[in-house]
Amino acid sequence: MGACRVIPCKSVPVDSEVSPPMYQRLKRLERRTVGMSSTMRAVRHGKLSEVILSRDSDRRVINPLIALCKEHGVKIAWVDSCVSLGFAVGLTLSTCAVGVFREQASIGDTLEAK
Repeated sequence: MGACRVIPCKSVPVDSEVSPPMYQRLKRLERRTVGMSSTMRAVRHGKLSEVILSRDSDRRVINPLIALCKEHGVKIAWVDSCVSLGFAVGLTLSTCAVGVFREQASIGDTLEAK
């Protein structure tokens, strides 16, 4: 399985993979990073408080981001599917990583992964 495959996800039922509170929170975020490159860049600059990763992503691709998050003290939350994660942030494609900016994290409740 590839980490960032292009998969249409218009008909994916979100409730089966992403918990409803997390889905609602991701929908409300005004500023977020989507994808590996922008999420890694934001972690390096200390801008993120949380990173949401999909469990079905290729570990060889996301392991550098996991290590970077641990190094910078960024919380990691998990969802089951990259398709549902992309759908939750309003994309019609899948994504393996979403970052939550620090100012956004203080506004809402914490993310909960199933």
